[in-house]
Amino acid sequence: MQSYSDKLGNPFLLIHRSIIVNLEHVRRFNANSVVMSNNEEYPIGRSQSKSFKDVYAGYVLEEIQGRG
Repeated sequence: MQSYSDKLGNPFLLIHRSIIVNLEHVRRFNANSVVMSNNEEYPIGRSQSKSFKDVYAGYVLEEIQGRG
C-alpha cells in the first residue's frame, strides 16, 4: 500500500497498513482515528500516527497560505 500512496502523492496519505485517505476530506482526528467528510471513521496505525500529524499540519498550513 505504501507504494500506491507514494504514487498518488499529495493529498493522499497512508494512515494504516490498508487505508489511504485524501487529506482534503479529513474533518477531525485524534491519536487513534480520523473522521472524514462523509463521517466515516478510520483507524490510524500506531506507526503512522506521528507522520500523519506532521503531514496533515503541513497540508493545512499550505492550504491556509495558498488562500492568503
